[in-house]
Amino acid sequence: MQTSLRASLRNVTAACLLIASSASAAERGFYVGGLYGEADKNLEQAPFANTALSIYEGFEFSPQQIDSDFETGDSTYSIFAGYRWLQNLAFEAGFIDLGSVVYSDEASGIDLVTGAAGTWSQRIASSTSGFSLSALGILPLSYRTEVFVRGGVLLSNGELSFRISDGVGSLGQSGSESDVDFLAGAGLGVTFAEIYTLRLEYQRVFDAGKASTGEADVDLYALGIAVTF
Repeated sequence: MQTSLRASLRNVTAACLLIASSASAAERGFYVGGLYGEADKNLEQAPFANTALSIYEGFEFSPQQIDSDFETGDSTYSIFAGYRWLQNLAFEAGFIDLGSVVYSDEASGIDLVTGAAGTWSQRIASSTSGFSLSALGILPLSYRTEVFVRGGVLLSNGELSFRISDGVGSLGQSGSESDVDFLAGAGLGVTFAEIYTLRLEYQRVFDAGKASTGEADVDLYALGIAVTF
């Protein structure tokens, strides 16, 4: 009976070690990679429309009818480098471009200087980019598959720009401000050919940018790849 029990315990121990070994999805060490996807910044149209109206008034143009368009989604990309210090812990630094929120319009109205009727147009864009620093907590699910969560900061640069045209000439201006924003995310990684990891990831940057350049949360959905050295 004791011999049988010892044999059973050895089998259970071996099985546990095999499971633990099979759950190691990626090697420790340095890696680099990139992500590409879609980002959406949670801004409202009304402040952009009010700003556009103020700009028209500043140029002494009185719009009578305005046709506008507002896009909060844009493509996003990131390049990063990281170090997997432990099986369940990694650190990353990278650059993220979160795209732009764009308000555009075409307005029919009166030039208050000349009294002539005309059609003017305007484009106002709020963009965010910056350098990120984050830590990743990693849970291997199998030899090739793992899930992870991330937390960190984005050293962001927010830019607000506008361009106005009277149909003959145009004039543009832009301004930018820096900020420190928090970010969090989660994702899935699948390793193939031993050194490549395909990533599917969601991130949120909280209150990205400054109020003067369009401050709001940004949601990012991206697909990427990392290469371990």
